[in-house]
Amino acid sequence: MASVGTALPGFSVEVRGIDGQRVVDGMVGNLWVTGPSLLSGYVNDTPSPVKEGWLDTGDLAFEWDGELYITGRAKDIVVIRGRNHAPQELEMAADQVEGVRQGCSVAVSHIDNDGEELYLFVEVRQTREGQTEEIIKAVLTGTGVTPTQVLLLAPGTIPRTSSGKLRRQETLRRAISGELLAPNKVTPIRLLGAMARSKWAQIRQTPDKPS
Repeated sequence: MASVGTALPGFSVEVRGIDGQRVVDGMVGNLWVTGPSLLSGYVNDTPSPVKEGWLDTGDLAFEWDGELYITGRAKDIVVIRGRNHAPQELEMAADQVEGVRQGCSVAVSHIDNDGEELYLFVEVRQTREGQTEEIIKAVLTGTGVTPTQVLLLAPGTIPRTSSGKLRRQETLRRAISGELLAPNKVTPIRLLGAMARSKWAQIRQTPDKPS
């Protein structure tokens, strides 16, 4: 994992456990920060998330030799039968199966009437017989966890942030609501249409020259 370095002058970071106490080097916990540029509150009088000058960033991290390492987001932790699992470990295990697109899998836990379930959304280049069973076996062998459901998806189906990060909770939300759909295929006609709309928008925004 790549280090993100040390805090800037005037800022401090702490990695804390669930008890709110700072953890030892090498142990993963919640990342808290303090410094002069923390927000003072939200609009509409929503209570500030800052507690005694410190903000819980929502990130998971650990410190080692004075440097900070970010490991993921706390809300993305997969909880199965009371145990926490890093989604990246489950996703990387699925990546080992032939035909799976590297870095295009999402593992997310969901609690329903049947209890805790592990959903694994996997983009594949092409589906083939026995692929789902291979993915389940790979995840079980690599992590000791058996996915409840494996859903094979077309390339580009999993939503991402503007910077390309996987949106795990949004993937689950779309799947439950029936909105997790494959993107439209890029064809010459669609490409020309997009170029025409872009050009028209540019023309409309161009100010008229003075006469």
